[in-house]
Parts: sequence; structure tokens; C-alpha cells
Amino acid sequence: FELIVRETNDADKWSSCQSTLEAEPWGGLWVETFWDRNGDIDLHVVNVGMADPYTQGAWWSPADCYYANKTPTWDGSSDHSPNLDRDDIPGTGPENTRVNTPVTTHGYAIGIHNFSNRNGPIEVTTNVYCGGALLTNEVIITNETKEFFILGEVTYDGSVCTFHPAPGMSTPYWTNFH
Repeated sequence: FELIVRETNDADKWSSCQSTLEAEPWGGLWVETFWDRNGDIDLHVVNVGMADPYTQGAWWSPADCYYANKTPTWDGSSDHSPNLDRDDIPGTGPENTRVNTPVTTHGYAIGIHNFSNRNGPIEVTTNVYCGGALLTNEVIITNETKEFFILGEVTYDGSVCTFHPAPGMSTPYWTNFH
């Protein structure tokens, strides 16, 4: 990294300094969602050890990290628990959920809900990162409010994350939901 500065009173006088920077990618599980038209799209992450994500009761429950449950306590530690870092209602995202240290005992299901965005069709992109590397990039199209999509599940084996797509992930799993 090099910083070069010119004195404001003398166009010919410059100073500079150099420094080496090192950065390490964040090592946890991070899910980011953004969309192409203003309005409320919600990101959900469910603890699969607490609830079956293919049942409606799993979502909007203590097993779900979402706008009304931004920092649930899972697995006995805040380090293992998710945190919805950003909930964007009027814009185009992103919404971000992170788990600093994912566990090996259960998976993490990812859901997308068109809560009230009437500007369809809306292209929603979800990136899942694990250990600082992009694990998957998923794109869905939502056309109506109250559509809910289950993208899939992320599992962690202690060193590697794996993404398991949900059956029919590009079509709404439920309509007129919440």
C-alpha cells in the first residue's frame, strides 16, 4: 500500500509512505442476499437440528434467524449462533447473516421470502461463503409477495462446507406465506 500526498500550496511538492498490509478472509459461514428492485425481501437461516425446514413451522420460529429473531442463541454459544447483521426493508439489500463458527452437528437451511416487494419480477441473488471462499451463488425470480423459496442447506464437516440444493429451489416452496 502506498499513500501519496501533494501539498496544497505547492504543486511540485509530494510526500509518500509505503506499508505492507495482510488480510485473512473471515472463516465462518456468511450468507448474503441482494435483489434488483426496491422493496422488502427477507433472508432466513434455519438451524436444521432444531426444526425441519421443509415444514412451515420451522420458519418464523426460534430455529430461524430472520428480521424478528436477529440474534438467536443456538448451540450454547454466541460464537456458534447466527446474527442477521443487516435487514434492508426499502432498498435492494444486502441482507447478511453470519455464523462465526459453524457446528458439525446440524445443517443451516437458507430461505428467501418476498415479504412485501410488489415490484416483480424480482431477481434475488444469494451468495454463501464459507471460510472466506464463495461456496455457491444462487439466483431465483420472485413474482408475487408472500412467496417463500428454500434454496438449500449448508453443512460443515469441521473443515469444509457443502451446499445441498433444495428440490425445486427455483420455484416457490410456499405461496401466500406469512
